[in-house]
Amino acid sequence: MHVSNVSIAIIVFNMALGLLFPIVLMLVVKRKYQLGVKPFFLGCLTMFLFALVLEQIVHAIVLGSPAGSVIQNNFWLMALYGGLMAGLFEETGRFVTMKFLLKKEQQNDHNAIMYGIGHGGLESLLLGGVAAVMNLVSALQYNAGTLTGDALAATPTALAAPASYFLVVGVERLVAICLHIALSVLVFQAVKRPGKRWLYPAAILL
Repeated sequence: MHVSNVSIAIIVFNMALGLLFPIVLMLVVKRKYQLGVKPFFLGCLTMFLFALVLEQIVHAIVLGSPAGSVIQNNFWLMALYGGLMAGLFEETGRFVTMKFLLKKEQQNDHNAIMYGIGHGGLESLLLGGVAAVMNLVSALQYNAGTLTGDALAATPTALAAPASYFLVVGVERLVAICLHIALSVLVFQAVKRPGKRWLYPAAILL
């Protein structure tokens, strides 16, 4: 098997998308709306703390319990559990950060976009950019014949997919960033408008 040049080109595109797109988008929005970078970096921090630390602790407890085996062995329960936990932790993180750490920024609704870019951007970097870097290194090593051992055994399975599969991965990251921005706008309105608090649970369900 040989990893095609088309697949490698798409992996490089995904790598640039994951690593550079959030930064470029942040700079464009910052310049267009004359915003500070505080919401962006707080979005990154909130994503890390609530999704990658607190949520993972809960996963370790729940999925390590007797109920965890039941959840993991049922596709629909696992999908419902995973989606609910992601919504609960990420939207609660947005709400807490926006309410208590972005009080001064609540006057400008565009700060919700800046926050969303940071929140979704860190996820894009960690899930898209880093994964693309690893795929690129593996593909180049495999084509050069320098992979050995377990890495050699695992690589064909990971990279044998058609080039279109890797393109879908990049598209999914774009959609995810757009979703993070949209959810940030909803929660931002829930924070600053008392009559719109229902947007917070709505964001969790979405």
